[in-house]
Amino acid sequence: MGGSCFKRLLFGASLGCIQLGPQKLFESLVPLAEIEAEGMEAIVPDAILDVALPAVATGVRQKRGAPRPRRRLMADFKTIHKGTVSYKQRTSEQSGAVRAREAKVWPAYVAHARKIDSKLGAPGSKQIEQRLRSYTETRGVVFGAYGEASVDVHDIISTAADAIAKRQWRQAGACSLTEYRGFAIRNLRRRMGLTIVQEMARHTISRMPLINVPRQAVEDEMARRRRQRSTNHHAWAPTPEHFDFYAYQQIPIATMA
Repeated sequence: MGGSCFKRLLFGASLGCIQLGPQKLFESLVPLAEIEAEGMEAIVPDAILDVALPAVATGVRQKRGAPRPRRRLMADFKTIHKGTVSYKQRTSEQSGAVRAREAKVWPAYVAHARKIDSKLGAPGSKQIEQRLRSYTETRGVVFGAYGEASVDVHDIISTAADAIAKRQWRQAGACSLTEYRGFAIRNLRRRMGLTIVQEMARHTISRMPLINVPRQAVEDEMARRRRQRSTNHHAWAPTPEHFDFYAYQQIPIATMA
């Protein structure tokens, strides 16, 4: 959802090397076919980007330090919805839900790497985990149900604004780089915020046809869509199809009682 707009933001800002959905980060260690043969999923982050970010803050109200030197980082885009467990945690903390979800990303990646090592590696092998750790913590780029976003989103937007301002402030006729940076960061935040809220609303509408549908039927459809996406690695946040919803709207109210 917000990931599609975020991708365009990153490319537009020219934040160095950006790779979406890299498939072969661990191919030289364990072939993808072997992982799939064991019924497991490979470790495939949503993106790799070159950017300077502080260390991930995992504790309640823990402050982030200064940005680390610019390096290549894995990023995983996540969305959280109303009523989920994330909104029941860290309720006393501003944007606590997205921070709670962000804190779970790195431990989940480490656990996944250890599972692959234990299944396919030599006894005691940690080759997948070691390569994963070479990228430092996988970043959780999290978007919430109320338009809020994790701190990495804000830091990347800030970095994007810096890059845009350095490239465009003179051509734009701004008095200074700082003046144009303020203009750029305002526009990026506005675009991102509106996109998140809009896509969350679209997601809610698209799920209305699933009311009273058996869970197994929903899971089968989700599995079919995952298989469809796996054959088209270039697809990014495809536009949802609302044919079912439009048909749903035509059902007389009396039949839904």
